[in-house]
Amino acid sequence: MAAQEELPATIAQPRSDQVPLTRRDMERSAQQDLPAVLRLVDLGNVAVSARTMQATAAAVRRIAAVLREGDFFDPAPGKQDPWEQTVGAIKAFAWPLLREFLTARDEQPLPETVEGFLAATARRAQALVPQGQALLIECADAALAELLATEEPTAKLCRRTGERGIVVRAEAEDKFRKAIRQLGYGMPRA
Repeated sequence: MAAQEELPATIAQPRSDQVPLTRRDMERSAQQDLPAVLRLVDLGNVAVSARTMQATAAAVRRIAAVLREGDFFDPAPGKQDPWEQTVGAIKAFAWPLLREFLTARDEQPLPETVEGFLAATARRAQALVPQGQALLIECADAALAELLATEEPTAKLCRRTGERGIVVRAEAEDKFRKAIRQLGYGMPRA
């Protein structure tokens, strides 16, 4: 592909009409976006999925909200056609790749303060691990909560929370309901 001094007004796309090209100078935005995104990271507001090692959808939304000129594309409204492809966040998605970019560009190690900052951010991003959905139940009194949390057949199915509360994993709800019926209690469906 040949380099050009000026961008053409449009380019041809397969199975499409001509698509207009727009040039955006982003140097000033980037100078303001970097500290804003690093502040989000420092506050623990940028999480990375343990499975995909990519920023979560919530993190991408938070990052997009602090970008000076927003993202390159506005978020698409809901898809009408399930096969339709839409452009998602680009700038907001790219910021969490900062460490990878910095380390790949230089043979020297990152400065100790930057390495420490990124390590602390990674620890905070994975400090809380969701264990699944659960049912939060408020008991009539603290004595009933204590009974359910410590006595068979319910003790292994729930955990105490607060004075009158217990928590039951969603996948154990049916077993828990059966167990409380054995004790003579019932509970309406939420």
